[in-house]
Amino acid sequence: MNFATYIRPWLDEMRAQKETIIRRGAIDKLTSLLAEQRAHKTPVLPIPLTFDRAAFDALAAAGRLIASAQTKIVRQLMRDHTRVELLRRFHIPEAMEPTMDWDELVTGAHVIARFDVVPSSDGFYFCEYNRDSSVGGTEISDCLQVFCNAMRWPITEHMASPQQACVRLLRRLAQERGLERIVLCDWSANRGSGYFGFDLLRQHLTRALPELEIRLVYETEYPEAWLDPREGRRILVHRGFMYQDITDGGAFMRRLRDSGATIINAFETEILMNKRFFAMFCDPKYQRLFTAEERDAIARYVPHTVAVTRDNLDELLRNKAELVFKLGASYGGHDVMMGAEHSAEQLRSAIEAKAVEEWIAQKVIAFEGIDLPFTSEFEFTNHNVVFGLYLIDGEASGLTVRASGRKVVALQSGAGGYTWAVPMSADERAQAITAIRQIAEQP
Repeated sequence: MNFATYIRPWLDEMRAQKETIIRRGAIDKLTSLLAEQRAHKTPVLPIPLTFDRAAFDALAAAGRLIASAQTKIVRQLMRDHTRVELLRRFHIPEAMEPTMDWDELVTGAHVIARFDVVPSSDGFYFCEYNRDSSVGGTEISDCLQVFCNAMRWPITEHMASPQQACVRLLRRLAQERGLERIVLCDWSANRGSGYFGFDLLRQHLTRALPELEIRLVYETEYPEAWLDPREGRRILVHRGFMYQDITDGGAFMRRLRDSGATIINAFETEILMNKRFFAMFCDPKYQRLFTAEERDAIARYVPHTVAVTRDNLDELLRNKAELVFKLGASYGGHDVMMGAEHSAEQLRSAIEAKAVEEWIAQKVIAFEGIDLPFTSEFEFTNHNVVFGLYLIDGEASGLTVRASGRKVVALQSGAGGYTWAVPMSADERAQAITAIRQIAEQP
């Protein structure tokens, strides 16, 4: 499926709806939500998108298989290495060992994850796997709901929401373990960052679980009494801060773990999010661990990826135009370099500035981009897009959309925006367009 061809009729309809979108104040409502949430650095595009439901279902099924394959790799690594050796392999300080839930590494029982999906001329590929409770973008589904409420568009009625999936996961854990308080815990450095925090998730939880105490706190505000095991055993902590946010060497996370609180997730995700797993998915050494279905999913949806070594670096640089180089432990588009945009000397310098073995080289997926409006002026310009498919406790939802004029779609630089793509069948999309046109004629 070619997404650019698929989305064209919908984009034509969105162009035709420009005046109605402005008249109904949908963009103003989005602006108000961003202001209320102090998320002014989160640009939201003035239209939603759609996504073929069959393609979405196929991606979700493949994502579950690839997540299963990763768990099998981790189990093998745990058999072959001590914990300290595993930390060294992923370049994580040994002092972080107590901050990790080692059982979760091998069971995968509490998964909050987002697969990043790039379109190609004939389908889709997974380019990253962000498995962490702090994963971003879920709030864009709330933005879509605000937009559709203003427009009176019925396109979200049967859409799975990652926020609701997270609510269901936390409800399940609280009920299974008899917990009485859910704490959304962020890091104080993120206060006033200009991006979404976890207040919208707090609102969803408060509405859905009135019988539980729901709190949103920063680590500096976490009550000392809650760190007492007599109290901690009654608490479910949803970690909202990233490993890269911490400034205390893991001391606060160690105290949380010692309190007996249930934590979703501890820092075992720092291993699971490493991009070097994409090279392992493609490595015959590990493929023997997988089922035929898992191998098929990897062959179909994972771009060929290799671990960079001193032995293969020269050859990879010779073929750099076909590759994107990524640091295994990197976030937000940092340390991602398109081979075609840099000289071999620049790439070598960047790779050798870190440990060479921390990098992967991944086949570039070609895509011509799509024309999207960036502002309320509705001037359509070419954007590259990355979709975010959420898998939360096995439940698929999505898709968040990151759009940018740059090849590396990283919005922290300010070059792009977010929107949401609603999975629809062909009949559902035709019905949605008919409804949108009818609603536009109403006052």
